[in-house]
Amino acid sequence: MPPTLASLTKTYHDRGWCKVERCLDSSTIQSFVDQLKRELRAPTVPGESGHDYRAIDLEESATWFRGTERRVVEVNPPGEGAHWARIERAPRLVCALDALLGTWELPRNDAERTREWYCPIVFPEDPPCHTLTRPALSGEATWRDGFGDSWTSDEDAKLRKAARARPVDWKGVSSQLNRPVKHCRERWAAINPWAPAEDQTLAELHNTYGDAWSLLTSKLSAAGFEARTKRAVRARCALAASQKAVETTPTLRAWRPVNRRRCLDRGFHVDPGPGFPMDGLRTLEGDRAQGAVVLVVLSDWPANGGGTCVANGSHRWVREKLGEGPLPHSELNRWAIAEVARRRESGELRLDYEEGHGDVVEQICAKAGDIILMHPWAVHGGTTNLSHLPRLMANGMARVSNPGDGAFLERPVGLLDEAAFAQMAEPVAPPRVALRAERRSVAYVHIPKTGGSAVEAWLREAWPRRITLSGHHKLTLASSKAAVTLVTIREPLERFVSTHSYWVHGAADEPWHRRSDDWVPCLGGTSSKFDLRSLTGFVNAARAGVIDLEAWDDWFGCAPFKRQMDWLAGGDVAKAIVVRYDSDPGVFAERVGGAVRLALGDAGDVPLMRVVNATRRREHCVLADDDAAWVRERYAADAELWDRVNGGGGGFRAVF
Repeated sequence: MPPTLASLTKTYHDRGWCKVERCLDSSTIQSFVDQLKRELRAPTVPGESGHDYRAIDLEESATWFRGTERRVVEVNPPGEGAHWARIERAPRLVCALDALLGTWELPRNDAERTREWYCPIVFPEDPPCHTLTRPALSGEATWRDGFGDSWTSDEDAKLRKAARARPVDWKGVSSQLNRPVKHCRERWAAINPWAPAEDQTLAELHNTYGDAWSLLTSKLSAAGFEARTKRAVRARCALAASQKAVETTPTLRAWRPVNRRRCLDRGFHVDPGPGFPMDGLRTLEGDRAQGAVVLVVLSDWPANGGGTCVANGSHRWVREKLGEGPLPHSELNRWAIAEVARRRESGELRLDYEEGHGDVVEQICAKAGDIILMHPWAVHGGTTNLSHLPRLMANGMARVSNPGDGAFLERPVGLLDEAAFAQMAEPVAPPRVALRAERRSVAYVHIPKTGGSAVEAWLREAWPRRITLSGHHKLTLASSKAAVTLVTIREPLERFVSTHSYWVHGAADEPWHRRSDDWVPCLGGTSSKFDLRSLTGFVNAARAGVIDLEAWDDWFGCAPFKRQMDWLAGGDVAKAIVVRYDSDPGVFAERVGGAVRLALGDAGDVPLMRVVNATRRREHCVLADDDAAWVRERYAADAELWDRVNGGGGGFRAVF
């Protein structure tokens, strides 16, 4: 028999949470899940701590986290779309919140408001596919080795000397070493070993203050140790807890509480409410922002499937604590963490599958379309996901008009409300995050000065999981194992002019033009007879034999002209889709879009590519006829390839 509204409110006040079943229909759930997919692919709000999660695809297990990587991705979707309105007006949710809170509202995310909702996605501990096909995510373990170009021993010595000052002037260090502040701090964290006494002090501070990383960093520095970064302190604590970290799923037969850094039996907390400051006082009267926690279930949460766990009755612990006097939220959170640990150690608190007595930490099991309502004082946390699919959820907080009302008053439920609640259940067919079959493999060969930088940047942004990028002209048709290869080709004379312009003026971030007169490589000496910065002068110097053009082709490490032919060598041209470069950005973008659509085999729309010219300055240069003929003859193989492409008889899969 389904629970009544009266039984739900009683459960809420007894346990600290209740489950309102069948609140949302399948179309609402699917619309929300589709928005999460779009946000992963092109986030409106940047990922946590600068992480870039665009390489993650909910439908492709090969892109999910594995090994020692974290398992939680937090998405902050804007409150746009009909599904948001349907959630706010869901009849059973409205009835339940009316019975619990009286007057309430569910604000949405928007550009002007503090984050009201966030969507933590919990990936499985052991994904179905064990082959990692995505690149390392931005921010994943890269800080350990420092950033940027390789650091020299002289730079490390200067960094060590400068970092011993108290306080450390990181801006001064950055200016001295000509490296970004972040790189200097991360490099210092990577090369400065931790002393045993420092580890012991950090362990004591961590036991006392929990995961308050900024506080731990300042306390450690105040104790007289080296100037550590918050990120380094957090990583050191994670390393110290590695004996409790989840390494492989066979060691776990049932769910365990876990924090976002994958330390077991950690992560318990009390939600502050959107916009409520961490140093704001929590009181018995509550706050307008703290009506009730609302968890919208967007996927099935089976047993051991990563559902939120709640210490049943913990809202009463918090009430007793706040009865002693108001507490800043950060201190209340630390107390809650310590209280869970104390009760677990004393046997007063157990997981729901453990034998014993006392209060229970229960993992919530639910179906897509259910909504969990949780008391704002309930102590809860994340759990390991031992299923084979990601756990999806939207986490928000209902606001109340009067702080003294809200979830702290028990209201009677009328017969009419009860009858209406019983009739409002939605027929839910939960969406499935289906694992797609292996899709065709596509590789992009980047030939320099063919518009490749713009194409590669667009592919990385729009199709990060579908197309293998060559990095920068490191892939040829012969070496590509993809079923389909994309390549852009440019008329040889145009490429020659473009390469010379880039060589002289440089890209926006590479000011080659600042070099002195001996900047031209492979000359074997300079000559005042030719103005090498002039295209005509450069061609005349090359025709006179002053410049070794073959060596010039190899400069930049990219062999620009030889690559236009080398990519073809030994490969099957029937699998190549060729895009002809065009100086008109609109025409070129349309050609690239058509090629990508054909390569991926998708019938849907392909987002339009935005063409950006990276060269600092472009001049309209026209060579004399005899100079132009000499260039074409010099690059006859490229010209022949261009003619094959434009003539349609090259045997290629397709030409755009």
